[in-house]
Amino acid sequence: MYIIVNKETLALHHSRSRKVRWSRKGDATKELNRSEKADTHKIMMAEDYEEPMVERINLMSGKPYMEGINTPACCSPSCETYWSM
Repeated sequence: MYIIVNKETLALHHSRSRKVRWSRKGDATKELNRSEKADTHKIMMAEDYEEPMVERINLMSGKPYMEGINTPACCSPSCETYWSM
């Protein structure tokens, strides 16, 4: 399986079809070229990907904590969406 990540932050790239993994490198390459982000993103094997952790601030307590860079807003205590659901 192949994934597309940002070269700088290593955040996952989501396509318009919301697909994150491709079984063939050629399909991932097509998606990368179609999205016009070939300069800022790269293709890598999913097995080699380790999600980077970032420090965020909990909205309710104000305390810092670490979470994965790809955590969606609805699952992150640092976002209002999390607390309003």
